Amino acid sequence: MRNLFRYGNKAALIVGVLLLFLDNVPLAHEFGAWPIGCLLCFWYSATAVWEDQRIGPKVKYGLIAYLVIALLMLLFYQGFGEDQGEKPDWSLPPALKAMGVGK
Repeated sequence: MRNLFRYGNKAALIVGVLLLFLDNVPLAHEFGAWPIGCLLCFWYSATAVWEDQRIGPKVKYGLIAYLVIALLMLLFYQGFGEDQGEKPDWSLPPALKAMGVGK
């Protein structure tokens, strides 16, 4: 089982980071590129921590808990930029109004 995921973890990290960047594309954003990218990066980090033999069991659980908190923060971060309040109505300078430029 360990050999099965050896290269899959690195691929998950690469695809996850690409999805985080592609979230600005409307089609990728519509299909949830940000949450899927966060989950793939979390998978890579969690398996890297879990498989490291130099880390003690208590520290592993602490690092996994830290990663879960970071994952939740990243997933909730996505919505903050989209839910901005209404923008105030700006007025045109008189020179542009005289030229016939309207809103």
